[in-house]
Amino acid sequence: MQQLRLFPFKQKEEPPRPKRIKVASWNVNSIRVRIEQFKEWLKRESPDVVCIQETKVKDEDFPVQDFLSLGYNVVSYGEPGYNGVAILSKFRIEDVVRGFEDSPDTSARVISGRILGLKIYSVYAPNAKNLTGDSFKKKVEWYTQFIKHIKNNDSPDEQLLLCGDFNVVSQDYESFDPKHWLCSTVVDPTSRSIFSELLYFGLVDIMRIHTRASPLYTWWDYGQGLEIEKGMRLDYFLTSSALANKVITSKVDRYTRELEKPSDHAPIICELELK
Repeated sequence: MQQLRLFPFKQKEEPPRPKRIKVASWNVNSIRVRIEQFKEWLKRESPDVVCIQETKVKDEDFPVQDFLSLGYNVVSYGEPGYNGVAILSKFRIEDVVRGFEDSPDTSARVISGRILGLKIYSVYAPNAKNLTGDSFKKKVEWYTQFIKHIKNNDSPDEQLLLCGDFNVVSQDYESFDPKHWLCSTVVDPTSRSIFSELLYFGLVDIMRIHTRASPLYTWWDYGQGLEIEKGMRLDYFLTSSALANKVITSKVDRYTRELEKPSDHAPIICELELK
């Protein structure tokens, strides 16, 4: 586990503490490819906090100035061409940590910080190429150590929020076809079982507080995936039970998936009351 210093810039004067905040999470599938699209989205939605996944860029090449100019503080944990996570916030980001102890790989997949008293994680969990190779074994090992980290360092009684792409579909109806090969490693019982340990720990899938019946796809296959609803829900907000009853609204911003050259994921957005 590595401590991450904030980028060496003078943080902007912090706005007054709000009564509620808007938090978003988005697997952008390359921040540099989608930087203009992302900035336009920030202006439209104006989230207070954004957790980003699959930035695919080294920290020194992360477009910090673009976000500073829009009023956001920035922390990132990246690597060239793969993975990468970041947090943007209109408020000060404190106690920033990237990675976690005993992680079975060195990929840039987790960054956390404290904002307005909330501990927030941006998470990009591994996927696997198939169920029989080393990649699936590594996915399970990563999840095992990550959950151990959460249990050792966090509590369901604190203000805790995990955001990101967890590469798991928790229920069959939240994938276009659980028997399709594209879905195999995210609907597999082993993947679901280990993901459910986060819920048993005391975390709550808050997007299901307001919407229970229909699937909440956050990822669609490229090509005609959006038109034929070839989608899955891979992205989640998981909050501590102490924070779950503070949820006001949540949604999938499907509009972004309809843009030219989009990410294959859409952002998820929630609003929370603060103490």
